[in-house]
Amino acid sequence: MTNTAPMLLIDPHKDGRIVDANIAALRFYHYSDEEMRTKHTWQINTLGRDVIPIMNNIANLPGGHKPLNFTHILADGSATPCPNLCRAGGAV
Repeated sequence: MTNTAPMLLIDPHKDGRIVDANIAALRFYHYSDEEMRTKHTWQINTLGRDVIPIMNNIANLPGGHKPLNFTHILADGSATPCPNLCRAGGAV
């Protein structure tokens, strides 16, 4: 994935597993590519597993996308506001 904005490819059907991350996301979160691919979105979101139903609802929306504001946890344990554009299905 090539983009200057941090982007994660998340599989909502596999408990929010992070499938891929672009370089901007790796720099933002301070994880290596290998570390990031072992994570699930609920592990980097302060909502924890409560984020999963939100992701599933978005995946079922017509058009499958919605802007959201979350707080994410970085590799050093600090939390930061993180605006998100969640999009389901199709090409990124």
